[in-house]
Amino acid sequence: MNDIQFNHPYDLLNYYFNKENETLDLKYRQKLSEEILPFLTKTEDGSYTFKSPDFNDEISENMHTIAGAISESFEKFVNPLKLDWNISEEIAILDLCSGFGYNSAAFLNHFIEIQDEFNLSNSLRIDMIEKSSEICKIALVMPTIDFDSFKPINHNLIKRAIETKLFNSKLISIKLYENYKFNDKIKINLFIEDMREKVKSLPSNIYDGIFLDAFSPKLAPELYTIDFFKELQRVIKNTGQIVTYTSSIPVKSALIEAGFYIGKGSVFGRKTPGTIASLSKDRINLDLDSDEERLIALSDLGIPFRDENLTLNSQEVINQRNSKRKKLRNKTLISSAVKTPIYLGIDLNQENITKNNHIIEDKLKRRILRNLNEFGLDSTISSDAMKIIASQNMDDKENYKNNSRDRILAMKKALNNFFKENKMS
Repeated sequence: MNDIQFNHPYDLLNYYFNKENETLDLKYRQKLSEEILPFLTKTEDGSYTFKSPDFNDEISENMHTIAGAISESFEKFVNPLKLDWNISEEIAILDLCSGFGYNSAAFLNHFIEIQDEFNLSNSLRIDMIEKSSEICKIALVMPTIDFDSFKPINHNLIKRAIETKLFNSKLISIKLYENYKFNDKIKINLFIEDMREKVKSLPSNIYDGIFLDAFSPKLAPELYTIDFFKELQRVIKNTGQIVTYTSSIPVKSALIEAGFYIGKGSVFGRKTPGTIASLSKDRINLDLDSDEERLIALSDLGIPFRDENLTLNSQEVINQRNSKRKKLRNKTLISSAVKTPIYLGIDLNQENITKNNHIIEDKLKRRILRNLNEFGLDSTISSDAMKIIASQNMDDKENYKNNSRDRILAMKKALNNFFKENKMS
């Protein structure tokens, strides 16, 4: 059809959709669906992912795990949700950074199965927010997923919602998925906007589940700030859940400061589990590990991302946090170097002492003690150290808290008390 070589996938998209818009000829869409494949990565379950060209090669990452893009949607986002099927007349899902629509398609598949199996009559609202119109266009030419019990029609229904938005926005001129119909109880909306701005206009207390599937915090920290999470706190139901694949310490810290209880999500395709957050502690099944709780509560690693007006770019958010870490490290917070707080309560004077099945070497012991001394703690087992971590001591019934959020807040308070009593003077 042409001899043009495209080195950038967005150039390919623009060329063929422009040709289609000019001619209203479907052959350009078909050609695009063939030529886009070399820019995609086929994952282990047969579905495709994509490495965004919006970042440079050194820091770019795939949109999904190579272990299986659609499998990740089920394992990391859909399956962990605990929904009130018998209470909520309408189930509402907010799909942030919806990308190719995999998470929404997986939930739609799940919703229809549940309705059929239990003869339920819930209605469904899915609000998808994706900033990149290019990503939405790629979604239209992705191979339709045929995966285990996942029905291809549900993927095509999501494509129809994407196509309708692109068509109404005059970004495309032909509809191919018009014949895939929703029933009257299903409503799917796509917003091609900056999700920080769009969330501000969403109604309060509406969503049962929020899928947060942005690029990682190191690439898009502005989408993981306390201030953005406060907006999510406003729009989610008290029993709703935020589900994200990331296990980032500053992200968990930000969720807590925004008012959420947090816990571990599913493990799939990565070594660490995702994160689940809710305003109701009853919606959290698995607490965080004690080491994570300490790093969040006591170290500079737990300093969250901030973006008060929801307007900063990625580098501004990172620079602001780095500056605060430098300012507070060894002042009001223990250094996160060598994960120092996780060794509190361990007697480092013992021989062959281990942590997480590894012997604590003498060099590491010296670094731990140096960091603690710089903060003002004499040792890992001093009375002050033990007071700081008292909320994690299951034998101390007076102080022990029954969930990660309460333990973290208790340790933060104890650390602040130590600072006031010993360092401010």
